[in-house]
Amino acid sequence: MVKYREFIILIVCSYFISKVLYNSYQRDNIFALILYCILGAIWLYCFGKIIKEGVINYRTKRKFLSFWKTFISLFSLVPAIIIFNYFESRLNVPSLLQADRHGVYADFKTNGTYFIRSGSWGSKKHFYGKYHLYDSIIELDRSGLDDVLISNRFLLKHSNPEEEKKKPDNDRLSTPEYLIQINKSGAEIKARYMGRDTTGVELYIPYRFEITMDNKVKKSAK
Repeated sequence: MVKYREFIILIVCSYFISKVLYNSYQRDNIFALILYCILGAIWLYCFGKIIKEGVINYRTKRKFLSFWKTFISLFSLVPAIIIFNYFESRLNVPSLLQADRHGVYADFKTNGTYFIRSGSWGSKKHFYGKYHLYDSIIELDRSGLDDVLISNRFLLKHSNPEEEKKKPDNDRLSTPEYLIQINKSGAEIKARYMGRDTTGVELYIPYRFEITMDNKVKKSAK
């Protein structure tokens, strides 16, 4: 068992490297870098031991099979490479629209896919899927992503500079375009709690997500 100790530890490290990498594409993880450093250091230490063992065996037996552990060790990283390439290829597709606010970052790609991060700092969930753009309406392939994104339909609107000046600083938009959530009938969804009025009635307004990138005009011009 001692003979295979480093090899087994390395395989286990490879599994957890792939697992941590996959989970990092599903939600934010502030400890991911620390985990990569620890697992990577252990993996490299074990890999060095395995190479040394292979060289010693090769000098004795003169057979390339002496390096079978080395080959399998390298192959154990293939799942992590596949995971990395798969998600990075999706994230690196050019953007058509990007929106940001209220803990939500939405990136609508030119190929009809989207990437959305939503939630509290350090624990944002990641969502991937497809969308359709109908004029000024964006429709996702699913709804109820979280307690902020409760609809799968968004309406692209233009802000009124004069009206924005009247709003509180924390509710004022800095871009001319924004997205709001709408229901199936096209009505605004008012899900943002703003407190109570003087009579005690709860007040709700729509979440407004600022458009930080808009390449629709460039695309249509082509």
